[in-house]
Amino acid sequence: MTVSVTIRTYLLLFSAVLCLASAVLFIQISEVPPLGLSMWRLGLAGIVLAPLAFHEYRRHRPNVDHIPLRLAVLPGVVFAAHLVSWVIGARQTPTANASLIANMAPIALPWLLYVIAKERVRRTEWIGTGIVLAGLLVLVAGDVHLSAETAQGDLLCFGSMLFLALYLALARQRSPQFPGFALYVVPLYLTGALACGVFMVATGEPFLPVAGQWKWVVALTFIPTVLGHSLLNYAMKRMRGQVVAVASQTQFIFAGTAAYFLFGATPALTFYPASVLAIVGTLFILRRS
Repeated sequence: MTVSVTIRTYLLLFSAVLCLASAVLFIQISEVPPLGLSMWRLGLAGIVLAPLAFHEYRRHRPNVDHIPLRLAVLPGVVFAAHLVSWVIGARQTPTANASLIANMAPIALPWLLYVIAKERVRRTEWIGTGIVLAGLLVLVAGDVHLSAETAQGDLLCFGSMLFLALYLALARQRSPQFPGFALYVVPLYLTGALACGVFMVATGEPFLPVAGQWKWVVALTFIPTVLGHSLLNYAMKRMRGQVVAVASQTQFIFAGTAAYFLFGATPALTFYPASVLAIVGTLFILRRS
């Protein structure tokens, strides 16, 4: 029984990574402003999963009534900040810069895991993290260019990376307190959508995307959000935080493969050794864990 549950959790984790990898493709195609894109994908995701959350509430009601829903409020605001800053930053700096900075989350996460969730990162997890990050450096090192023109975008991507690490650390601390994962992610998504809506009012950004852009909003809602981030939070509930964070860094493999088949974008030669290092580092951590 234990083995089957473990295998299921690992399969769900890599399903999450596969779904998350699609986000960058949809964001690059979409022309929806950052706040609106984030608000609609989070709000719709919360609505889609609301029936499941209600079912979990009825099933676990005696254990739920004492859990304050505010536990999902701060992660929701942090998640919204991550999404918005990532979209803005990625559009102001080269893709290589954005990819390298965004994938530094496993370096920042251990310190946040210790402070927030009281979880120490093991030596084997540090080793696996180093192998995966070496692969990412191989992938983008030759294309990274830091300059005054890209500084603002680079800083926004760096801030987005810190928000992502904080969001994951909070998930590791708070999601296990909820008997069902939907009870955690639904108020999280709706809080994030509300935060984006408040900023949209403050900035005057239009609420409704133009007609031709709705398909990308729906795609971002269902694939990387309803499936990707929900399964990622489920994995954070069941697994060690650094294991989940490192496994999620293999997104570039799926994204690069999808870009080749969908758009005919041939990966650079560095894609192949980088993929091997990312897979080796991830398998090393999974095997040791």
